[in-house]
Amino acid sequence: MAIPEIERKFLLRQMPSDLDLSMGVRILQGYLCLEPGREIRIRSMARQYTMTIKEGQGLVRRETEIALDPKQFEDLWQCTLGRRIDKMRYDYPWQGYTLSIDLYRDALEGLNVVEVEFASEAASAAFQAPSFAGDDITAIGDYCHLEQVLQRRDQAASPDADGVFTAA
Repeated sequence: MAIPEIERKFLLRQMPSDLDLSMGVRILQGYLCLEPGREIRIRSMARQYTMTIKEGQGLVRRETEIALDPKQFEDLWQCTLGRRIDKMRYDYPWQGYTLSIDLYRDALEGLNVVEVEFASEAASAAFQAPSFAGDDITAIGDYCHLEQVLQRRDQAASPDADGVFTAA
């Protein structure tokens, strides 16, 4: 069932001094659908595989997530050539929220983003970003994943001996 996702994104101005860089998780995402206002992506994160459908743009979008097994992910991954993202994610607790700090790799290296999800639009409006967060890029199209994958060259990935997908 689709649920609303209320999320804001900020550029990362500087790394929080107390962020533990040994606690990151690698995320590989591939996009199956790239239409304005709709994305269908698959994701490998900590040996969990999902397909997510997001509809809408900006602060509030509808989101449906479906669990995949490794074989389903591998089969669908082949359909995402040219539309892939590789990043490291670090969860950072801050004022009752869990911020996701994403450090992009490969062709997007140097792009670092802070994401935070909210229970309501009112909570989003009241949120004061930490000093290490830069500009709010929630509504800037150039920073959505779709624009990023369309502007980059594909980074091939394949499963290692444990079935974990890694860049070649």
